[in-house]
Amino acid sequence: AEREEFTTHLHRGYYFLEHYDEDLAMRMAEDLLARQRAQAGSGLLGTALHQLGRMCLNRQQYERATLLLDEAIDYWRHRSGDLGHGTALQWSLIDRGRAAHFLKDRAMAFLCYDESIAIFAASQYSMGSGFPLLYRGYLWMEEEDPRRAEGDFRLCIHAVDKNMWPKLVVRAVAGLAEAAYACGDLARSGRLLGAAAKFDAEAIKSDPISSSARARFAEIYEFRRSLATACERRHNSTFDAAWQEGSQLTLIEAIALGLEG
Repeated sequence: AEREEFTTHLHRGYYFLEHYDEDLAMRMAEDLLARQRAQAGSGLLGTALHQLGRMCLNRQQYERATLLLDEAIDYWRHRSGDLGHGTALQWSLIDRGRAAHFLKDRAMAFLCYDESIAIFAASQYSMGSGFPLLYRGYLWMEEEDPRRAEGDFRLCIHAVDKNMWPKLVVRAVAGLAEAAYACGDLARSGRLLGAAAKFDAEAIKSDPISSSARARFAEIYEFRRSLATACERRHNSTFDAAWQEGSQLTLIEAIALGLEG
């Protein structure tokens, strides 16, 4: 338990450092990995591989991220049942899925997300279980299957602790807006996306790192794209009126709207 808590703090430390000095964070991650490789049987090797792989992913260095994350996944599989398996393998799978997603390998991305979701479901450690559901929802959108996407976005909202992960809820609400738009429901889409944009703007004041302005690339790519396309969509009077309505909703009301139907 103590080592698991340490690795969690280590991840958070790197995550925050990236926002203030990304190059230093990368050098430290490279050094951590080199040190762990030199220590045979090190319990932190998987963490070091995952950490650097995640950072390469956010730098859009997808090929290198893939190599590092594949090695991390192999490491966790060989330590099945040991410390870290229940709280690390699924996270490496999530980031590996993102790398595959950006490399247009949707089949691999689906495999990674599906396994991560299954591990979360069977684990006592459910924190963060909404992430692979959110990302699989985005994949379904690319597959032009908004109904399945909608299902995953709703499952994501159900899985998330609304107090601990409000930013994830907001992104799932935006995902539901995209699914509604793909189905031709401009009013529903406008209300949901208007609400999501409002909450993201509020996040800049309360938690700048979690807002779309400062979040890491791989975490926020689709959400930023949704906000960017909304400018053009607002030329439609139906969408724009709904957007204005959505911007007046509370988060609880936006969630209720997203889960309707």
